[in-house]
Amino acid sequence: MLLFKTRVVRAVLFDVGGVFVAADMERYVPIGCALFRTTPEPLRRKVAAHLPLLERGGMTSAQFWRLVGQELWRDGEGEEWPLQDTNFWEDIFLATLQVDGSLLHLVDQLRFQGVKVGVLSNTIADHAHILETLGFYRRFDFSVLSCKVGLRKPQREIYWLAAQMAGFPIEECLLIDDQLPNVRAAKGQGMQSWHYRDFKGLRRELERLRLLN
Repeated sequence: MLLFKTRVVRAVLFDVGGVFVAADMERYVPIGCALFRTTPEPLRRKVAAHLPLLERGGMTSAQFWRLVGQELWRDGEGEEWPLQDTNFWEDIFLATLQVDGSLLHLVDQLRFQGVKVGVLSNTIADHAHILETLGFYRRFDFSVLSCKVGLRKPQREIYWLAAQMAGFPIEECLLIDDQLPNVRAAKGQGMQSWHYRDFKGLRRELERLRLLN
């Protein structure tokens, strides 16, 4: 938990993965190892190297996996991607997706109290499309998605963009995120921030800030 002086909060910005949404994305490892004929360590390394660009919308998932396969083959650690196109990420996400209904109800409460509520999420286009189809983003006033804006947390610009979308000074916006680097980066830009661990702790904090009755 990061402590800060109590200031007015007019907009609450929520991360999605690890807060509202849980999905076993680690399933990509055994599937990817079988497809690329590789082992977990090099696969994880290649995925981590290129995931930021995928999350910024700089390539499609099919391009991403082809690049991973090419680099595994080049480095003698596996084979190239055997398919022309795939729903690799979508299939895993859909198969294991869980959405926290209690948090969605909390969003409804905040909006009823007159608080502006938005999404500020690092995500890939495949996952954003699924959540959009399910109507998830309609529960919020606005959404800032990394794959659509070409920025991702913890880049400073994305926090300023979110505040602009909220329509309030950055100091009057509160980020709820489960990743400490993102929380610290937000705080570094003057945005209030809260490290999300569990629902009860978050509700207590929102009540302390008088955002909920």
